[in-house]
Amino acid sequence: MTSLPIKLLVTFCLFVFVSGCAHTVPLHNVHQSPITNKELTLDQISQRIQKAGKDQGWSMEEKTPGKISGVLNRRTHVAEVVVSYSKESFDIDYAGSSQLKYDGQTIHKSYNQWVLDLERAIHDGMK
Repeated sequence: MTSLPIKLLVTFCLFVFVSGCAHTVPLHNVHQSPITNKELTLDQISQRIQKAGKDQGWSMEEKTPGKISGVLNRRTHVAEVVVSYSKESFDIDYAGSSQLKYDGQTIHKSYNQWVLDLERAIHDGMK
């Protein structure tokens, strides 16, 4: 007969293992991330967002003034975002994906890291 502490330990280890293997997390969008350099024109902001994205491996294309689409291809994974911007702030919103297990609320954990890296690169480019 197995003792209760052993059963609890095995259950805990199994829980930790399964939790660590989780590949999906809640989708993260960026909203109203501030642009602190108030001297930039909208054209300069657009150019810097596109450069930041390209430096991170994204294909960036201005669709309309104030909106840039970004596509990132990583192996078999594809992430698509729309970066909306003004002189005050920018947003990064999910626009589509392939092979990232998106179910309407959760997505492969790599997607959120790619978006955070893009946000950080945009901020660095605005200095």
